[in-house]
Amino acid sequence: MPTFLRLITILAMFGLVAACADTSKNKKLSAGGGAFEMGKDMGAGLKRLTNARAQGAARKSPKHVVKAQKQFDCWIREAQAKQKKKAAACKSKFYGTMALVEADLFASPNRK
Repeated sequence: MPTFLRLITILAMFGLVAACADTSKNKKLSAGGGAFEMGKDMGAGLKRLTNARAQGAARKSPKHVVKAQKQFDCWIREAQAKQKKKAAACKSKFYGTMALVEADLFASPNRK
C-alpha cells in the first residue's frame, strides 16, 4: 500500500478524513463534512511528511513527527472550515516542525 494511502487510512481511523480521491490528479479531499480543494502548498506539505515517514523519521524523531502530523491535521481542518487565519497558523507551525523533523532525519551521526 502506498504511503499516502496508509496515511489516509490512519487519518480515517481517527475520523479526520472520511474519504480521499486520488490527490495526485485532482487534489480533492473529503474530510469530515465536505470536500475542498487541496492546494499545491498543502500537497507539498503532505509529500514532505510522507517522505520523512518513509525515510524513518518516526524512529529518529517520534515527538516531532507526531507534532507535525497534528499540525497538518489542524491545517486540513481549518482550511475545510474556511478559517484562513487559523489555517495559516497551523500551516506555519507545521512547516516549522517539519524543519525539525528533517533536521533530525538528515543529521550527521557524529552530531551530539
